[in-house]
Amino acid sequence: MECETLYYPGFREKWQATLETTAESAAIESLLIMRSTPTHMVTAVSARPRRDTYHPGDSGPNSIAEDLRQALASG
Repeated sequence: MECETLYYPGFREKWQATLETTAESAAIESLLIMRSTPTHMVTAVSARPRRDTYHPGDSGPNSIAEDLRQALASG
């Protein structure tokens, strides 16, 4: 999922430099802006060395959704 579909056109470009500067000044290995959906967390912007690990559009299930799935399955 592209960043523009998560927020608005130009979102990543607007925030990339700010995230890079903040992460560098705080010595943070990875700084992300993510969107939470009812079932997933989706990376919108990533900064610092780990930006090659977390790509815009990458997603995974959020813990609340997983807890709910497990409760429903056992219930």
